[in-house]
Amino acid sequence: MCQRCIYVCPMKIDIPQLVFNTRANWARDKKPKGIMGSCDMALKHDTCSAMGASEEDWRFVVEDVAGEVRENQAGFENLEAPMDKEGAEFFLNQNSREPVTEPDEMVPLWKILHLVGADWTYGSKGWAAENYCMFMAENHNWEHIVRVKAKAVDDLKCRVWLNTE
Repeated sequence: MCQRCIYVCPMKIDIPQLVFNTRANWARDKKPKGIMGSCDMALKHDTCSAMGASEEDWRFVVEDVAGEVRENQAGFENLEAPMDKEGAEFFLNQNSREPVTEPDEMVPLWKILHLVGADWTYGSKGWAAENYCMFMAENHNWEHIVRVKAKAVDDLKCRVWLNTE
């Protein structure tokens, strides 16, 4: 679905669109169970997390991991991982697998943002970067998730939306 194959196809056939249209015509119970479960999970919370992480869980993990970095890593005593910072330049999305299964994997990006002095924030809503409903070819669910994410960016009045996916 990344569309790179279109550029190397000598006939410029839009293979991803063909795949999308084929998936859209499958009965829901015939679609891949893993992708369907991730899509359904993302629809449960305004976090849009395919892992089902709630706003409270997300906030706890970010605060906990950032606190550990500040306490244990020299040179990063002032590291911030801001949440719901209104007017930040960048709204950062995060793959929701990381805070749920590998929370330390978020830290390198935080360090880069810290070292360059970036003005950024996560949102408590719309923070999950992935959108499995797109791979399900369910336009209404895909659009719902995009709208929740866009609203989170707009509500915080961020200028740039950075999706790490």
